Amino acid sequence: MIFRLLKALAVVLVLAGVALYVNVRAELGQFAQIGSPTDVSVQVVRDEAGGSLDGAEDAAVDWVGRRVYIPAFDRRAAAAGKPVRGHIFVVSLDDPEFRAREITPAEPEVFFPHGTDLFREPGGAASLYVINHRGPSEAVEIFDLNDDGTLRHRETISDSGFISLNDLVVVAPRRFYVSNDHGHAPGSGFRRDLEDRFHTREANVVYFDGNVATPVAKWLNLADGVAMSHDGREIYVTELWGRTLRVYERNEQTGALTPKKKIPLGFGGDNIAVDTDGSLWIGGHPQLYKSIKRFADPSYPAPSQVARVDLAGPNVATLFWDDGTRVSAATGAIPLGDKMLLGSAFGPPTLVGIPK
Repeated sequence: MIFRLLKALAVVLVLAGVALYVNVRAELGQFAQIGSPTDVSVQVVRDEAGGSLDGAEDAAVDWVGRRVYIPAFDRRAAAAGKPVRGHIFVVSLDDPEFRAREITPAEPEVFFPHGTDLFREPGGAASLYVINHRGPSEAVEIFDLNDDGTLRHRETISDSGFISLNDLVVVAPRRFYVSNDHGHAPGSGFRRDLEDRFHTREANVVYFDGNVATPVAKWLNLADGVAMSHDGREIYVTELWGRTLRVYERNEQTGALTPKKKIPLGFGGDNIAVDTDGSLWIGGHPQLYKSIKRFADPSYPAPSQVARVDLAGPNVATLFWDDGTRVSAATGAIPLGDKMLLGSAFGPPTLVGIPK
């Protein structure tokens, strides 16, 4: 009898292991198909000297000043132990060549930027918030915008709730939502490895109320992009491994989030841009495992996908495909008139035509 029970238990464990393996591979896009490359113009964004903006994962648009701010950080060089520091570039929306000008302030001295957001107060003053993987702790840097578009460092905000920051959205001065893409910090060892191997859904979103960060959305499958509706009533979060978009109702007084909708994207959604009509533009990874391989090998092409999400449907419509030849491992899509700006975690950003 005991032998039969042990045998049955062994079979159950094997089947559970197989199911877990298949599920993880599916979340990484192992079985996903990609479409044919979209026939549109693709322009690599470069600096004024023609150099590359490697690691420009996110960007923020100042529509009043008609500028785009692009933090960039060479992650490969940092992983190789090279003494690198991140940069911030600015591009004028009125520049037909879309050339980036570096405006990185001297502070903070240790600067490894990631996600970013721009906030303009009712009185007109604007500030740029940038995640900084400064190690060993995570932080959010606040820069004030000068009249000429340059930046001056105002403040560094750190909190024990900042564990493995990815993206943020600012809702008021010194108040913002920020995603932790893991429940354990980089380099924390065994438990972080478990998250990466088995997708244990320990990521979250925290709300910083000006004093302390409090978790407001838990058990996410790698929380990535974060954005807010124009009326401030909804917060949007992509789950990169989960290949979904989460919609939350926001309590404007407390910052608390209530789950409202879960929308399958069909690909690993990364950063989110909210268009003027309230639709969401999401760039990301249809075959995420190839994006992971690209980190180790810069010549390895990782497919990219951009989708527009109509929340009323909801309807997810793919606008752009690429097999990684022209645009590899896209991390977001910001509509800029008849073009969109695509980020990249490992390569340069690209300006891509919007299909008609």
